[in-house]
Amino acid sequence: MNIIFKLLNILFEVHKLKKSEKIAEEKDYRKGLGNSLSMQAGIFYFKSDFDAALKLYEKTLQLRKETGDLSGEANTLGNIGNIYMQRGDLANALKTYNTGLQRAGLSKDDKAFVNASMNMGNLNLTISANAEALRYFLQCLKIYEKNKDLTGMATVYSNLGVVYNNMKEYADAEKYHKLSAELRTNIGDYRGLAYSYGNLAIMYSDKENFTEGLKNYYKALEIFLELGYKKEIADCYSNIAVCELKLNHEEKAIQLLTK
Repeated sequence: MNIIFKLLNILFEVHKLKKSEKIAEEKDYRKGLGNSLSMQAGIFYFKSDFDAALKLYEKTLQLRKETGDLSGEANTLGNIGNIYMQRGDLANALKTYNTGLQRAGLSKDDKAFVNASMNMGNLNLTISANAEALRYFLQCLKIYEKNKDLTGMATVYSNLGVVYNNMKEYADAEKYHKLSAELRTNIGDYRGLAYSYGNLAIMYSDKENFTEGLKNYYKALEIFLELGYKKEIADCYSNIAVCELKLNHEEKAIQLLTK
């Protein structure tokens, strides 16, 4: 029933957006038309219909250029880059993200610039270009701190922890993952907190401190169970089983693997 409801809701939203698109076209309201097309593209992206999303984002991009909306250009280029990332086309993703970052810089819009920088950081993290990822994430952190954006700061702390863990600089990885967990606790972001605990668990496991790894996997598992996140729950059980095996708790590991 939930899936049917979601699909009906999506169809309803598409219908409303197409109606607003028609009104915008009739009134030659270019910015409104761009907004409508962008929202439609987002729905197709959510449905993993990347071809349809890309066509709409390309139309949106043209409208942003026509209206001189630099921050809109930057955000649309980011969305197009995300599609390339989903397709595994990293070369085009990098090219598109770079152009988006340039447009964001020209816009003088902090939000557009930090989004573009985050995209570049995440791409570099994906290809294990850790030094570049670190540079972009630290850029983001400065802006989030300036604007007192606690949610953004927590996300960057988490990303920095992952980068430092990849670089085997475990003291810094632990520091930033703990900062992320603390901040997410304070702002009530329990979904994000679960991922922070998961990241801490990975870091401790990489250090072969499986006791601490277990503690944090169990903390993450508790939240994911409450949220009903099936994939994350399965991943936690699997990772907990590995930790139990490393601690020579074979019976416990076997029990966990049957869940």
